[in-house]
This record gives sequence, structure tokens and C-alpha cells, in this order.
Amino acid sequence: MQIQEVMTPKAIPVDVRDSVQQAAAIMARENMEAVPVVGQGKLIGMVSGWDIAVRVVAQQKEPASTPVADALSGDFHYCFVGDDCQAVLRTMDQLQVLRLPVVDPEKVLVGMVTMEALSPGGDSEAARPVEDNSSKLDEALEETFPASDPISPP
Repeated sequence: MQIQEVMTPKAIPVDVRDSVQQAAAIMARENMEAVPVVGQGKLIGMVSGWDIAVRVVAQQKEPASTPVADALSGDFHYCFVGDDCQAVLRTMDQLQVLRLPVVDPEKVLVGMVTMEALSPGGDSEAARPVEDNSSKLDEALEETFPASDPISPP
């Protein structure tokens, strides 16, 4: 089976010239950890909440006026519409990612594919390491930053 058979054509990208605040708003609205970034109609990267935190907030840049280009990291992954589903599932498992952008042969963004779409029911062994890691991360964050101990700005 090919990716085009299981992908969702709903991909909400941001343009490389959009502000990181716009990207973060999409992430919040769509409950996504990262959004695809396009430039001149082609996929050029992904921007994540971590990218924004490290490259914008930590650098005390203004999110409303900082372009997404300033937050992009050089490393991102994607798959093609004609790729084999099992091969993409193995890649996602190795990368420990839950979704990948899907592009056509010219690298035009045409959709997204999720681990869930590739392993119906979520019972796949491939999905477990990512889920287990996220719950461990949530526990560690709660221990480090308990909800009852708000952090006040300097």
C-alpha cells in the first residue's frame, strides 16, 4: 500500500515569511507539535514548539515579528506520495515521530501521514516507544515543574 492511500490531504502549512506567532497559533488550534513550512509552494522544513522556544523565546525575539525562517532547524523529514506504507512506518519508528509531511515528486506539500494512520488501532509495536517516551516526559516535567509551584517572571 502507498502513502497516498492513507494520508490526510489536510496539511496546514505556514509560509517561511509568516511570523512564529502565526505558526504557534496554528499549533495550538490544531493540537500539533509542529507545522510544515513552505516557501515558493514547496516544502522547505518543519517548525516545532521547541524550535520556537529555543530560537525565538530564549533569544528574546518578538514572536509577532520574527519570521518562521528564523526558527527553522536544518534537519527535517518527509515522505513521498508513492512511498510504501511499511517503509514509512519503519522510518517514523526510527525517528520517533508521530507524523510526517507528504510531498509530490516536485516537493509540493500534498498532505500529512500519521503513525496512527499507518498502524490502525494504535496497537502497533512501532507506536509504543513514542507514546511511552511522551508519558515519561510528562511525568518528568510534572516532577520538575509542579502545577502548584508557578514560575513567576523575572
